[in-house]
Amino acid sequence: MQKYILYLFIFSLVTGIAACGGGSTAPAVNYSKLPTLRSYGSYSSSKPYLMGGAMQGTPLSLSNVISSPPLAGTPGTAWHDIIGVGTAAQYNQPNGITTDGTNFYVADYGNNAIRIIDSSGTVTTLQGFSHPAGITTDGSYLYVADSGSNTVKVINIATLAVTTIGSGGVGYLDSTDKNAVLFNLPVGITTDGKNVFVTDFNNATVRWIDTSDGSNNNYAVYTLAGTAETPGSNDGPQGGARFNKPGHITTNGVNLYVTDFYNRTIRVIAISTGQVSTLAGSPGPQETIDGTGSSARFSSPLGITTDGTTLYVADPVLNQIRTVGIASGVVSTIPVTFIGPVGITTDGTSLLVTETFNSSTDSDHNIIYQYGNTITRLQ
Repeated sequence: MQKYILYLFIFSLVTGIAACGGGSTAPAVNYSKLPTLRSYGSYSSSKPYLMGGAMQGTPLSLSNVISSPPLAGTPGTAWHDIIGVGTAAQYNQPNGITTDGTNFYVADYGNNAIRIIDSSGTVTTLQGFSHPAGITTDGSYLYVADSGSNTVKVINIATLAVTTIGSGGVGYLDSTDKNAVLFNLPVGITTDGKNVFVTDFNNATVRWIDTSDGSNNNYAVYTLAGTAETPGSNDGPQGGARFNKPGHITTNGVNLYVTDFYNRTIRVIAISTGQVSTLAGSPGPQETIDGTGSSARFSSPLGITTDGTTLYVADPVLNQIRTVGIASGVVSTIPVTFIGPVGITTDGTSLLVTETFNSSTDSDHNIIYQYGNTITRLQ
C-alpha cells in the first residue's frame, strides 16, 4: 500500500519552524480596526476582472484536459533554476502562482526567487527572497509571503523595487510601523485590490495589511481573525474564531476563503466584519470524500483560487484538485491526477497549477519520488 510523504515545503514548515515563537501566554491582539471593502462597481464592470490574484467573473467551463507541453518547466526534473522559454525554464518546488491577466508570477520556493512568465512563455527571475510561499497581485504590485524571512515583500511591477513588511523576527506583533511587524511563517496571501490578507501559519491567524499609504512605502498590519498561537477549529467573530495552520487564501472581494490545513476544512471570513464560518469539510482524519458542507472531507487542502462562483482547492498529498461551490458548499473532485499540486490560479478560461513533487514507498520500503516542478494548465 502506498504511503504518501507530505511534500518538502509543508514538512519543513511543521518540523523545522513550527516550534519557534511559542509561549505559554498568547500575545494580546487588537481587533479594533477592520478593512473597508473595495467598491464592487470598480472592478466588476468588465469580465473577467482581476480579483484575488486571479481573473474572476466568468465561471470556468473545464474539459479536464491538461495541456501539453506545460506552460513552463520540464516534468520529472528536480531542483533547477534555469531561465528560458516554456519547458526550457526549470523550477525547484514552485508554490504560489498569480496572474494580472497578462503575465504569470510564481513563487519558486526552493530557488528563493520570483519567476515571471510573460505572454510569449519567456521566464525571467527576481532574486533576493527566502522560501517564498504565496504570491498575489493587484495589477500594479506583487505581494509575496516570504516564509523563510517571516516578512511580506511588496514588488512594484513597473520598477521591480521591493519594500519589506516585517522585522524578519519570529513572533506576533501588529503595528502601524511596517518595520516592527512580526509574523511566524506567512504562507498564503491575497488582495481585493485595496487590502492585502496574509495567513500566518504558525500563529493560527489571518492578518491584513492596510495599503492605503503604500505609494509612500507605509504599511500597517492588523489581525482580522483568529487568536495568536491558539489553534482550534471554532467558528465565530474575529477573536472567537480559531484556525489550525491556515494555508493559502483567496477572495471574491466580499469574503476570504482559507484552506485550514490541519483542520482539513475550507473557512470563510467576511472581510467587513471578520466573522468566520466553515464552508466545507470537517476536522478529522485525512480523507477525500465528495459531498456537501461538513459531509465532505479533505486530506491536505493547501492551494486555493476562485473564478467568483467556484473555489478550486489543491491537495498536494493526494495529487488532486477539488471544487467547492461558493453558494452551495458542494465538493467534487476533478478527475485528473497531478504531481504535488500546491499553487493555483485562473486566467479566466483555465486553471494554472504549480506542481512540486510527491513520493511513495514501494513494497521494499524504498522511497520513490515523482517530480513535477512545472506550471500546468488545466483546460
